[in-house]
Amino acid sequence: GLVYMHKGSKWNWRLGLFGNDWLNFGGSTQFGTALAGRVGRRLQLGKSRIWLGASAMYQDTQQPQRFRYRPESSVTDQYLVNTGKIYDVGKTGRVGLEGVWKKDQWSVQGEWIHFAGNRSTADNVKFSGGYLEASRMFNGRRRFNFRRGEWMSPETGKKGAWELSARISRLDLQDGTITGGLETNYSLGLNYYFNPINRVMLNWIKVDTSPNKRGIDESPSILQL
Repeated sequence: GLVYMHKGSKWNWRLGLFGNDWLNFGGSTQFGTALAGRVGRRLQLGKSRIWLGASAMYQDTQQPQRFRYRPESSVTDQYLVNTGKIYDVGKTGRVGLEGVWKKDQWSVQGEWIHFAGNRSTADNVKFSGGYLEASRMFNGRRRFNFRRGEWMSPETGKKGAWELSARISRLDLQDGTITGGLETNYSLGLNYYFNPINRVMLNWIKVDTSPNKRGIDESPSILQL
């Protein structure tokens, strides 16, 4: 593949063209051809700074598509929502919207992504998902590179820093004959940063799948440190 990125004072954009793994680097020879792009702009609103971005990807592939998702825990290996492999998907498209609002020690961020795929022997498929997250730092601050549109390691005081966060996410993998499930996650987090690269995280997650991949309603809770 080939990617070009341009950074300006307020705008940045990236454009990439990708193809099959004919040189056997470990990918797939059925990936097909993909064209992807992302554009973002930073804004100043009083003492607040804002990042707005949009992305899109077009892919022509012979590879089966599959979408699955764990509850928002990096420990569990359970997929409560899962479409399984979807065959005969040729041309696919993805669009995404993203945003960050930041002021002093407060930050709010969110993303939304929509997928559409054309099938030759069955109905076309569409899925979507997104999240919204808010956080507050104490004795430190989160850092965001508004030129690149990327998060960086946080800034902490001599005694470290605390962070409180809340998040909601939703993923819909239900469309016609594809019954992959519908999942919503509600999360609360308490983080302590010893320094910019080491932290302890305490998370409580309430999961609501209505239904899960087997058509059953499930609502497990997760507490992890």
